[in-house]
Amino acid sequence: MTLAVELSELRAWAAQVERNAEAAAAMGSEAPGVIADGDFGRILELITGEYDSMLPAFHAVLREDGDRLAQTAAALREVAHDFAETDRKVAQEFGIGAAITNDGSSEGFGDVRSTMLSCPYVSQSELPVLKFGFPWDQACDLASWVGLGDPRDDITEFVVGDLPKAANHAAYWDLYAATMGGVRTNLAHGQGSIGGTWTGEAAISSRTKMNDWVSSLESQSEGMTDMAGHLRDMVQQAMDMAQVVVDTIKFFVSVISAGWSYAAIPGYGQWKLVKTLKEAWHLINNARKVISVFWSFLVVMKDALMSMVHIFTTTDLPSAPSAPA
Repeated sequence: MTLAVELSELRAWAAQVERNAEAAAAMGSEAPGVIADGDFGRILELITGEYDSMLPAFHAVLREDGDRLAQTAAALREVAHDFAETDRKVAQEFGIGAAITNDGSSEGFGDVRSTMLSCPYVSQSELPVLKFGFPWDQACDLASWVGLGDPRDDITEFVVGDLPKAANHAAYWDLYAATMGGVRTNLAHGQGSIGGTWTGEAAISSRTKMNDWVSSLESQSEGMTDMAGHLRDMVQQAMDMAQVVVDTIKFFVSVISAGWSYAAIPGYGQWKLVKTLKEAWHLINNARKVISVFWSFLVVMKDALMSMVHIFTTTDLPSAPSAPA
């Protein structure tokens, strides 16, 4: 096996790996603060448990990415140091030249994609507001009195939540996906560059390890992109559902309010009001159906979240290299 290496390029390659290790470490430090939990309120609580259970593993993977890539960079620097020492000793003891050179310059190890973290843009995702009080409470009390039930118990309490928080999480998942994709691209580019001047068993071992990293980081980046998409879909579906429910309730209240004009008529007026209420009750049932469809959608999203757990597992990451003896 022929050994050849350009020391300046090997050192530049180690520096590039270290820079991108720092980018991964930065995500690992920031993520627990900005993607801390899945408490998005009642409207998305169906997915809270699964989402929360995945976050610690996600945070751990980001930290391990940074730590193990940093160890990889340190190992590359140690290899360059050992090559230089071995070459120096061979030259002194045998008086012969070697294939190791160091021209003091290196090309091809600049990062081709930025991995700088920034504050992502988050679109406004506030839920539509349903103002309570008269005549909504009066209509609900009347419905309860005639045995139809109280919509406040199973409709309005569901249309509450913190959608801006969920949208913020989606934005950060997108940011980390792009950043991790940048780390992956930079390492793939650097590996291609060092492959032109470094050959031998150590080079083959390093290339194999880096190919594993490139594949792992690509999977992580794609998984983060998928997670961002799932959250954005949930936020949009929640907004649409809430708007339909709120509009339906407002129309229901307007119908009942119109019926109050009959209430002052003894006998007939009360009968007419109750009849109007029962005829309009299908609107409340329609609102329940809309919520039920949304629940079914959340069940699908919950399954999708669980299917992504394997992507964020530290045991599947490439191992950190051991230091040269």
